[in-house]
Amino acid sequence: MNKGGRAAIARSKSIDQQLDEERERRQKEVQLLMLGGAGAGKSTFIKQLRLHYGDHFPEAICHQWVPQVLHNLTGALHVVLEQMEVLNIQFDNHLNKQLAVEFQDKFPRMSMEALVLRFTEEDESAERTSPTTCRADVTRRMTFLDKLQPQAPDVAVLQQLWTDLGVQCCYARRQKFQRHALSRTHE
Repeated sequence: MNKGGRAAIARSKSIDQQLDEERERRQKEVQLLMLGGAGAGKSTFIKQLRLHYGDHFPEAICHQWVPQVLHNLTGALHVVLEQMEVLNIQFDNHLNKQLAVEFQDKFPRMSMEALVLRFTEEDESAERTSPTTCRADVTRRMTFLDKLQPQAPDVAVLQQLWTDLGVQCCYARRQKFQRHALSRTHE
């Protein structure tokens, strides 16, 4: 047999081997149809499967979620700091008390009720001064919301506050928090 014929046979065997491997892989593959209404947890279930069984998320997707994770951490830390006052728990390190004040000033936690009240007051004062003012001044309101948290918090500050023994003590007593306080970071 000539060189071309042997090369063709080798190539054919290689293709057959790749097809067999692909067939075996597909036989092991499980396809799952997820049905359910909006908010039923379909995406969450898939994410948990990916985290538990492998096929981890690509790095680009992980980086995409960093702002949301930092926002959630900031909100949860606000709850713990507020509950420290309620439960009368002191910071172990007095420097962390000042750091917590700076953190709360730089990244204020605003409740939805406070926002609605503020916007209502602004609308009422605008109507008194200029009855033609548009009630839906979305640009002005969004600018106000951007000023609340113009940047992401410094992770080192979050870590330093979290490692304070007073914060840890407060978190250990989280069952005494107002019901679901840690899960409601968007109040």
